[in-house]
Amino acid sequence: MMKETDWEKHRAAIDAIPADEVVPPKIPTATYLQEANDLLIVTRESEIFESLRKVNVDVNTLEALEPAIVITRDRQSEWVVVRDRTKSELQVQREEEGRQLRSELIKSGRWHLRKDNQAQSVLDAIAEGEGVDDLIQDLDNLAKFVETHHPYFAKDQTWDWKTKVEDARTLASTIRAGKSSVVVDLTQEEAKEARDRAFTYLDGIVTEIREGGRWAFRDDAVRRSWFGSSYLRRARAAARTADQKSKDITTNSG
Repeated sequence: MMKETDWEKHRAAIDAIPADEVVPPKIPTATYLQEANDLLIVTRESEIFESLRKVNVDVNTLEALEPAIVITRDRQSEWVVVRDRTKSELQVQREEEGRQLRSELIKSGRWHLRKDNQAQSVLDAIAEGEGVDDLIQDLDNLAKFVETHHPYFAKDQTWDWKTKVEDARTLASTIRAGKSSVVVDLTQEEAKEARDRAFTYLDGIVTEIREGGRWAFRDDAVRRSWFGSSYLRRARAAARTADQKSKDITTNSG
């Protein structure tokens, strides 16, 4: 676990970014965070980490990825809460969504790890939680639980474990932000700028790791694909399809 001083170091770096260099997310923030977390999982593999280090990806950059994700997720949640703070019913709705997701994650764990007594004991402890504070902690714990045991969940073709993990962390962060008195003091402009600053910091880290990964695995098409954006690949493919259809229509009508 990182020391608070380490977290403060990253927050200070985020807040020191010049205003003219701050950029907002170009794709949905939840999607970007999920892709960044996918990248984090990949870089945690010792072989991948070492390959990146050998092509001169800074170890500090690799180690900054996780805190950058967490801070960006928290600031995104703060922005959402400030943006919607006049809609108090949304906090109730988020808590209900959190309870439903907690139940779904526990049920999924019961099934996929039904032969693992230790895992079932962990789920037993989580299921005992009551109240909003427990809900927040349970969602964080369940996200980590699913991520840790992801090979079991990945076999289920009907259940996207990566999306569920990001949903759990985002909901936990948003519900937590909704309970925070500090958030209430922020204006919408301040909250959005704070989110955009965190995103800019994270995006710089993700970009460097992706570029390093594509170079490190330039002769390995499968691993090289791990260092790109699935969202942007789909968007480009859709654009090419639309462009081809437009050309076909023009040709047929000529």
